Amino acid sequence: MGEVTFTPVETGSLAARIQERLEAAIYAGELQPGQHLLEVELADAFRVSRASLREALRLLEHKGLVVSVPRRGTFVAELSEREVRDSYTLRVLLETYSIRIAAAAPTPELLDRLDALVDALGACAGRGDHTGIVDCDVEIHRAICAAAGNEKLLAVWESLVAPVRALLLVKYRVTDDSPEIEKGHRKLVEAIRAGDPDLAESLLRSHIVDTAELVLGLIDRTEHLPI
Repeated sequence: MGEVTFTPVETGSLAARIQERLEAAIYAGELQPGQHLLEVELADAFRVSRASLREALRLLEHKGLVVSVPRRGTFVAELSEREVRDSYTLRVLLETYSIRIAAAAPTPELLDRLDALVDALGACAGRGDHTGIVDCDVEIHRAICAAAGNEKLLAVWESLVAPVRALLLVKYRVTDDSPEIEKGHRKLVEAIRAGDPDLAESLLRSHIVDTAELVLGLIDRTEHLPI
């Protein structure tokens, strides 16, 4: 597995814990897009059975972070330009629909949740914690989608969480907009609080499209993006 070193995991939910370690390595760029994940080497590194390792890989595949190729093995997933565009196009559709519902009848519970998340995002931005920023960012958008009250919509959005999170981390490798990140999300929450679906949708659409274009610009310099 190259220079990546994994320490043994303790007993318990082995597959989930292995999955978390591998996921962190993918997000950090320690495991590269297209890299072959060899079961024997990984099982030895974690000192677990191959059955536990395979279950962890299945969990990662469900999140879209790895792909299993028949007779070839499992590989860290890659995103093409088309896939990036498709992912963000779907986000726009799901989230603008959701935010209009949220802004049409904002609840105190939703506003309290969003305020807390934006505060946390601002704190992460203040200390340059990019991983924390991305975590808060994703949770803000999840809360907005959940506000639509449509379980199938949320399930589809959840399937995009892993690649979206990774793409946001890729963005910070190129452009650090931490000083503006809290301000932009605060405006979004205030539009919901004001009960203005049109403004909320406009702000959210611009936010998603701007981020997508920035990430897509990376493809001019790299063949694939890590997800």
